[in-house]
Amino acid sequence: MAAPAPLDPDTHRQRAQQLLRAFGLTHFRPGQQEAILGALSGRDVLAVMPTGAGKSLVYQLPALEGAGLTVVVSPLIALMGDQVARLQRRGVAAAALTSALTERQQAQVFGALPELRLLYLSPERLQSAALRRALVRIRVARLVVDEAHCISSWGHDFRPDYRRLGALRRALGTPPVTALTATATPAVRRDIAASLALEDPLEVLTGFDRPNLAYRVWWAPFERLKLQLVEHALRAQPGASIIYAGTRAGVERLSAHLTSRGIAARPYHAGMAAEARAAVQRAFLEGRAPLLVATNAFGMGIDKPDIKAVLHVDPPTSLEALYQEAGRAGRDGESARCTLLVGPGELERQARRVALSTPTLLDLKRLWVLLRNHGAFGAAAPPVTAEGAAAALGLGRGKLVGALELLERHKVIRLERQRGALTLALVGPTPPPPEAFEALRADTLALQRAKAALWEAVRRYALTPRCRRAQLLAYFGDEAPPRGACRCDVCTTEGRTPLLGDAARVLGRCTRPRRRRALDGAFATPLETEALLAWLRREGYVRAALGWYRASAAGRRALARAEVSAR
Repeated sequence: MAAPAPLDPDTHRQRAQQLLRAFGLTHFRPGQQEAILGALSGRDVLAVMPTGAGKSLVYQLPALEGAGLTVVVSPLIALMGDQVARLQRRGVAAAALTSALTERQQAQVFGALPELRLLYLSPERLQSAALRRALVRIRVARLVVDEAHCISSWGHDFRPDYRRLGALRRALGTPPVTALTATATPAVRRDIAASLALEDPLEVLTGFDRPNLAYRVWWAPFERLKLQLVEHALRAQPGASIIYAGTRAGVERLSAHLTSRGIAARPYHAGMAAEARAAVQRAFLEGRAPLLVATNAFGMGIDKPDIKAVLHVDPPTSLEALYQEAGRAGRDGESARCTLLVGPGELERQARRVALSTPTLLDLKRLWVLLRNHGAFGAAAPPVTAEGAAAALGLGRGKLVGALELLERHKVIRLERQRGALTLALVGPTPPPPEAFEALRADTLALQRAKAALWEAVRRYALTPRCRRAQLLAYFGDEAPPRGACRCDVCTTEGRTPLLGDAARVLGRCTRPRRRRALDGAFATPLETEALLAWLRREGYVRAALGWYRASAAGRRALARAEVSAR
């Protein structure tokens, strides 16, 4: 790569302001100008900016300066058309290569490459040999990697196609890179820089603090209470809301239940037809469907500033995912609530799912044997799709993705895209040497520890009676908020939020007829019991449980006193 041009701050700043006005804007948001000046000076840039902070401007403005094509790699295929349309209305030559285009339309994009300023692609598209040859023939001025955390195998949303962007960059002549993400811990940022071979990158970190968001953890030890709490949260916070559930079946059940209770909810998950998902998304963005129940398939790249509440009825597998999904609320700067509902059984089940979603050395060996038996090596070998291999071996997506990344990294298999499908082939017919298997074993254990650490951070967040906002900021390496400035459930009760285990014990004794006990024996003093009940009443737990409340006479007296004190 050519050495960066000497930075002339005044010249670049003036040009950045001119480009900003050309986009009809009057001022930069935090971090935008710094990242743009770095790009204009030819530097590699790694920018970590909150969702909705205007990351697209960071690469669109520099793309208008100088000659050459800016290639934007993004998983947000559904939004590429909107981005291109907005740029074209401003007179910017831009295009996107997506699976939605006909062969004729794709040929038109190929023919227009020399005149384009911006080209949007999915990482899968870049595996096309024809496209790579076309890009090599023209000058690629800058490679932009959106959602760059997908590069890191230690991150929460790893995608194998992203891992090969470093090799693609070398094939294109090592153009400067702008890597963008909203969620990256220091370790993930280091992995991004190493994978893309960034040279002395300018790191732009605008911070992870969202002071207008009230983070809360609600304990729901059984399903009926969870449903009551969801209804309570939605009725208490009118406006656009998203509820995230862990499975497609859970999405369908919860949306049907809420609709039956008079709360209109629309489901959204990857199992729905593309047209149905697009219709639901449009209805939500236009305000015709204010409540969505969705899997994590919904939300990436969504631009809706007035979302008032985000609820997780199943704990996500990482704090990155929780922060990213909760962060879709309150982008207009107004107050919003982000609530995680958890129960003791859910934490245990999710821990098992995380363990089972990470490949073992045995999984890697089984995959190698499958490919060998299929004859998948050499140029004439028939292709084996990743989907077919997963079905044959009974591997879930998490295990498959991890296994493919490890085997490709150690040059045991070769991954390619053929007609849109990810195919696998062995590099050679002989088994890897013993030292290669030892290296695979070490990397497999490291991946298992990394995934377990991601989940442990979620578990600590849910169970620790410490400022939720401070926990999130510490996790991402950011500074703690000023004391007294937080609106989370811990801080707004002045540190008196009881341990969730205590809440579960009280609710269990209150609401399970077969376990009727006097509450006075639950804690050291009646005063402690009353304080806990007051908190449960104030947070909505006891109010939701009153319909089937079954306590002893002593418990009812304590609850009555707590209700009086909570008013």
